[in-house]
Amino acid sequence: AHAFFLLLSNISKKTNVGKIVRTAVAFGVAEIVVVGRRGIRLAYSMGAHTHVSIRHLPSYEAAKEHFHALGATVCGVEILPQAVSLH
Repeated sequence: AHAFFLLLSNISKKTNVGKIVRTAVAFGVAEIVVVGRRGIRLAYSMGAHTHVSIRHLPSYEAAKEHFHALGATVCGVEILPQAVSLH
């Protein structure tokens, strides 16, 4: 089986991070990478954050290098018209 990773960026509501972490753990995510913001709130994760690795990286470029080093395939979803490809 392949490892499943999640990259988070530009989360507008701090309370959403904990909820996303809970969902990620439920789906078997091996690692969550947070780009940019270091002050994430895990209060709403209900302890789920203890079951997954969470890594902070300063930029998309650093995240791209990290996933490349892991041999991971990057697939992204963005709903904004100004979204930029990470390839």
